[in-house]
Amino acid sequence: MRLQAGFSVVLAACAACHAAGSGGGPGPAASATVAPPATPSAAATPASSSSYRVHAVPDGRAVEVHLVYAGKPHAAWPIPATFASHCGGAAQVADPSLEVDAKGGVTGAVAWLDDVHEGEPLPSGDVVVDQKGCAFTPHVLAMPAGGKLHVTNGDPANHALRFEIVGGSDDESVVKMLPPGGNDVVATSPAWAGHVAHITCPIHAWMFGWAHLFDHPYFAVTRGGVARIEKVPPGTWHLSVWHEALDAKPGDTGVAQGTPTRARFDVTLADKDVVKTLTLREDGTIR
Repeated sequence: MRLQAGFSVVLAACAACHAAGSGGGPGPAASATVAPPATPSAAATPASSSSYRVHAVPDGRAVEVHLVYAGKPHAAWPIPATFASHCGGAAQVADPSLEVDAKGGVTGAVAWLDDVHEGEPLPSGDVVVDQKGCAFTPHVLAMPAGGKLHVTNGDPANHALRFEIVGGSDDESVVKMLPPGGNDVVATSPAWAGHVAHITCPIHAWMFGWAHLFDHPYFAVTRGGVARIEKVPPGTWHLSVWHEALDAKPGDTGVAQGTPTRARFDVTLADKDVVKTLTLREDGTIR
């Protein structure tokens, strides 16, 4: 497992921000003025099998992860006044490091089986992420490596998207410029299986998200505290659950983020489904 070191990105008005203009419209030569954000040095990554064999699993079972948060809620972040016109009227952004519903259910944790080498085929590789209210939606996603990430811009100003494999080389990063209402596609590589990508907007430096890439279908992201992995072959498997840091904080000069957490458990599937009930604690641990 590789863990992400803390990082900071500066909330300074870059040239591309000025190119967007005070009214939030597209500006000239924006693509030539985008500076890449600070690159995380490493991150917790899903394990990848070297080869995956596809076959039907008629006697497959399900692993369902229930994840609740037992700590205090986090306050929303105010959007800097300089960018108020860029974000479609949004005045603040919910702390992206923690999304919890009224019952404590956590959205945005990734669950997967990290030692599966055969089973059902991969799902469709097409996934969509929107830039709306100066935030990425969804904030955390999981997809097959080699699939396409469709990116849309629902805000009235220019956005950019930088997609980079954490701990990877420069040729494993992609930058797209999106005008208001624009859309584009990031084609991922099968070679990225088993890695995490960091997603940022170089224009609006507080915007970030994550994408986990897999070469098997046995993964899911919690929504409202639940992630369900289906059609798993009978056997004993290692279940991994990842969640990003809980201590992301806006500051005068940037956004600081701590280390993502990964917990690993044994699960045995025989004649019934498995439900794993876990708690995300304020210190970031999952138990």
